[in-house]
Amino acid sequence: MSYTLQMALGDTKTGRKLLFTNGNDFLVASFSHSALDPEVLLFKADETGEVTNWTECFGEKHERGVSPLEAIYSTVTTYNRVLEDNNYNGAWE
Repeated sequence: MSYTLQMALGDTKTGRKLLFTNGNDFLVASFSHSALDPEVLLFKADETGEVTNWTECFGEKHERGVSPLEAIYSTVTTYNRVLEDNNYNGAWE
């Protein structure tokens, strides 16, 4: 089952966070532009958006200038596709 947006968790000093759910599990998608290249990391979370495991489930780097929402949706779409294709090998495909 694909992850879809549950709610926005807000902006941070270095980016933006959104909460996604597949109906059973929750993920926080965290966009950061503090590194050389912007990146999105996915973390397991509870229904309030509190991260429950700081080991990233998945992540992608993006080109400079990408909007936080575009990067987050792109990474979650890729993660959904990898899960649906049963091709998940861990973080940082």
